[in-house]
Amino acid sequence: MEDLLLIISGFLTGFIYNEQIYQKSKKGKNPLLTFPLRFLLLAVVLYFVVNFFGIKGTFEFFISHLFGRFLQLIYRIFIKA
Repeated sequence: MEDLLLIISGFLTGFIYNEQIYQKSKKGKNPLLTFPLRFLLLAVVLYFVVNFFGIKGTFEFFISHLFGRFLQLIYRIFIKA
């Protein structure tokens, strides 16, 4: 059950992270301006993952986070172009 929670939370954070970058750039704004906020929120989530689940949980979270970012990219390129 813990693994599923880590995978879902990692996937959602990755997808939302990239979606926020996409939305800012679509509006013509610089997405780098919100980087500190995105990074801080991701760091807070990762802090809790490390404290509650350890290194194994961090690895699962990180892999699913990258997978979520990749799927958001595929979604925007091929499906919602």
